[in-house]
Amino acid sequence: LVGLCLITAVVLFCTPPAFGLVVDKDTVWTGGQAFTADVQVLPGVTLTVSPGSVARFTNARLEISGRLLARDAEFSGESWQGLVLKGSDASVELPGCVIKGAKTGIFIQGGKPMLEGVTLSGNDVGIELRGKASGQVSRCRFVGNRKVGLFVKDDSTTSVVDCTFDGNGRYGAYLYHALPQAFQDN
Repeated sequence: LVGLCLITAVVLFCTPPAFGLVVDKDTVWTGGQAFTADVQVLPGVTLTVSPGSVARFTNARLEISGRLLARDAEFSGESWQGLVLKGSDASVELPGCVIKGAKTGIFIQGGKPMLEGVTLSGNDVGIELRGKASGQVSRCRFVGNRKVGLFVKDDSTTSVVDCTFDGNGRYGAYLYHALPQAFQDN
């Protein structure tokens, strides 16, 4: 009995976290969506979020390894981790989207995302770029994020152009071991 309990405990503590929803085929979200567990979009799959839609997360995150197409939509929640872009490129489109209330609104790990016209407000950190990310962040608004609007680090070279930084906690933009290709007209 002790051996069985020990094996059960090892399995429970060593199992990687499971995603509440795995998006494994092209999917469209329309209207209101609510999630209490992590959502993962697999490589090669497109998640489209219709204009006017609201995706609300509680104690969860939206991880994109595939493609995210959203226009004029809102991503928000309580105690949520935000959007996680893993190795994304220009195929992630978020023009006119609002991302608010997250620990990190958009966490970018590598890749070459081209983010344009996104509003990040009321997050701890608006956008965090890591893992030698390149690409561009343009015409984005970083408003009232509690700690940092934009955090660029780990040899990331993403260009930051024509963005607005207003009322962010400690820093509007913080560069740490990073050298953006361009940082202008902000």
